[in-house]
Amino acid sequence: MANKYRSQYEKKIIVIMATIVQKDVKANYNPTHHKSRFFTQINHSIFCIPVEEVLCFIFEDGATILTTTSGRNYIVKYSLETLETLLDPQEFFRINRRCIANIDSFKKINILSKSRIELVLRNGYKEILSRSKNASFKTWLDC
Repeated sequence: MANKYRSQYEKKIIVIMATIVQKDVKANYNPTHHKSRFFTQINHSIFCIPVEEVLCFIFEDGATILTTTSGRNYIVKYSLETLETLLDPQEFFRINRRCIANIDSFKKINILSKSRIELVLRNGYKEILSRSKNASFKTWLDC
């Protein structure tokens, strides 16, 4: 009878130890690998878009739209929050609630006031930088 309880006790200890190890591994996980391409489907065709061709991601009408440097738009299945974690932070910046832009996508940066910056992208989009991101944007541009 004692052996029965002992084995149950040992099993619980093993499960607890495994859980602790898994949590430790997740806490120390540092992904350095970022998404290199996106796949999107239009009708019966699947397109592969390399990250180098991505101009920006815009959230409109409940969908995330990937805009390429050639001006084509594709719907992707990711939210902007998810894309922030998948994209290289040295190449992409979250401008505001509805846009993530590539560092090479800026055509012009207009300073509207001390706390307002307008970004003009190569495709003609104009996005106002979120006030809370002014300092981090200036630091990001300088890197």
